[in-house]
Parts: sequence; C-alpha cells; structure tokens
Amino acid sequence: MVEDLIDNDNLCCYYSYVCNADLRSKNIFNFEEAKHVIEKTRTFIVDLCNVIEFAIGILPDEYSVFHGDPFVTHQYRDYIMLDETLINGFRESQTDPNVQFHMEVFFVFAKILHELGHALSYHCGRVYLTNEKDIKKKFETPKTHCLQSEAGNAIERLLFGSVIDAPGRLRKDKYIIQYLILSDGRISGVIDKAWISSFVNDAFNMHKLRKIDSIEPIPFQFLTKNLKRKLQYKSKDSQTKRKSSKLKNLILDWSDDDDTEYELTSTFFKV
Repeated sequence: MVEDLIDNDNLCCYYSYVCNADLRSKNIFNFEEAKHVIEKTRTFIVDLCNVIEFAIGILPDEYSVFHGDPFVTHQYRDYIMLDETLINGFRESQTDPNVQFHMEVFFVFAKILHELGHALSYHCGRVYLTNEKDIKKKFETPKTHCLQSEAGNAIERLLFGSVIDAPGRLRKDKYIIQYLILSDGRISGVIDKAWISSFVNDAFNMHKLRKIDSIEPIPFQFLTKNLKRKLQYKSKDSQTKRKSSKLKNLILDWSDDDDTEYELTSTFFKV
C-alpha cells in the first residue's frame, strides 16, 4: 500500500514539502507546485526507504516513533519503530479466521506514512542543510501552516483529512484495536468500518492507491457518549486511547511540561 501511494503522483506529491528544501518554508500547500517536483520527491522517498530501518519495540504510550541520529557521518542509523503490542494484536487478528483485520492494516499504513513524513523532513535537513550548525534549525520541521510544525500530522491531514487514532484495549502483550477515529476537532469521528474494509480490499486487490486522484472524504459518525458506550459495551476491559505526543528530546525540547530524558545523540518523533 505504501509503495502504491508513492507510485501515485497525486498522493506522493503531499510529501513534496518535506522532501524539497526550497518548499520547506512555504506557508501554504500548493498542489501544482508540489506536483511540479514530483519526480524529485519520489526519488528522494525511494532513496530514503532503501536505507531506513523498520523495527518493532516496546512503546508504552505510543503507536510508532521515528528515531533520527543528528550526528551520523558515515553509517545511516535512522529507523521507524512500531509498538510491539500493536503488532502482536495485528498478528492475533491475522491468525483468527473469524476476525477481519482491515482496521489494523489501515492504521499501521497511516502510521508508517506519518513516520515517513518525519523521516523525510529530517533527512532533507541532513542532505540540504549541511552548513547549518544549529541542530534545531537543521532538523526541526518548519513552523508553517503547510506543515503545521508537525510533519507526520500534516501528512495524515493532507491524505485523510485528520490525524487517525485507535482506541482499544491492552490484553497482556496485545493491543486490540476496537475502532478507528478521526481525532481532529472538538468531537472525534468514528470511521465507518465498511469504508475501511472496502479501502483496504481495493488497495490489496485492485491497487487502488496507485490509480486514484485523491483519497475520498472518510465517512464517520461523531463519537457521542451514547456511541462510545455502545462501542465499549462488548468489552469488559478498560479502553485506552494513547497520547499523541510532540517531539520530545533534550536537544529539541518544545514541551514545557515534559521531563522525559532521551539520549543526546537521538531525536524522537512520536505519535
């Protein structure tokens, strides 16, 4: 699915502003401008995907992270990590013939696209800002309306209209997704399960993402108290919606209330 999206000029172009140094500071996203540099964007993405590592790890409060090393000089050491409990839940769904795992596929797909946004923006700073000594300026996502100061969230909003979250329950070492939501706005929206199934099936069987002009508006129901109670009714386990964190690091610390310490040699982007 990720490869098909990259092959699609109309979808791939949303990454242009995190791949091209001359577009990073633009305030408003311009589709035609992004489309004009699509081949350069696609080449940049493919080159990065050939060297970045994908890993699974323990992330207690997160679904996924991007890790970038600002001081690397020879060996490339950046990676995207997905939470182990999320993947364990995914695997359980795959082995149960009575369970459809379209939600898990769609959610992991969305989070890989999210973390690629961070990875590409970070690599853009590494490649094109070689003379910049200030690490914040070199690796920070530009604060523009286009990138919203958070490259991963910007990509999700450009592609899906909102950041996507996954309320669920943690059962031993497995995170079981109960439903997906469009989390932007004062009231979240529960994504229609039939739409998710259709989207994933078409992506797998018809390579839909390689052909479409844009991702259609996602149908949803507002997550009212009654709907939330109904969705939680079948489960006796407590429900969790993990935090959506900003960049947290001793070098690039933008959170006033965060006292978490990470290694000085690393930069973490979390969602």
